[in-house]
Amino acid sequence: MIFDLRRVTSLTRAGARLVAEEFRELAAHHVTVVLSGVKRDSREWKIIREWAGSLSNVRDFYLLDTAIEWAEDQIVYRYGGAIDFHETTELSEQPLLAGLTAEEMTDLASIGTVKHYRRGEKIVSAGDTATSLFFLRSGAVHVTLPDGIRLATLTAGMAFGEMALIESTAPPT
Repeated sequence: MIFDLRRVTSLTRAGARLVAEEFRELAAHHVTVVLSGVKRDSREWKIIREWAGSLSNVRDFYLLDTAIEWAEDQIVYRYGGAIDFHETTELSEQPLLAGLTAEEMTDLASIGTVKHYRRGEKIVSAGDTATSLFFLRSGAVHVTLPDGIRLATLTAGMAFGEMALIESTAPPT
């Protein structure tokens, strides 16, 4: 259950205690409580932690979008799914490259590089010069705005950065 507290303008200790009691009741029913909209360094967060800090069923994310994404992932994992549905090992498995000849695939592979990124590592940022086309072989890439709002989640078999091709091959004006 997600509680978005963005519009809560103030919180008293008594109010936090009442909410924490509800969180305890939800814990008895094996419900995870996800809080969003409260910064950890805020006065409200300190009050909430005072009453709900010992509860194991409480998670927190400042952004509602991040809270929703976490909850979605938990549902997928709970029912045996995974965000990394498959792994593509060959360029020929990439839908964007469908229709290329074997020779064209070989030429493309000869100029490409396989790179591995750590969880949370930034691949490209808004404003970077577009120089590369990426083919995602495994894992997931989250496309987010600078404030953390998620725009898309890309999974194995998807490509991104294709604007580099359009921009670099367009004739000069």
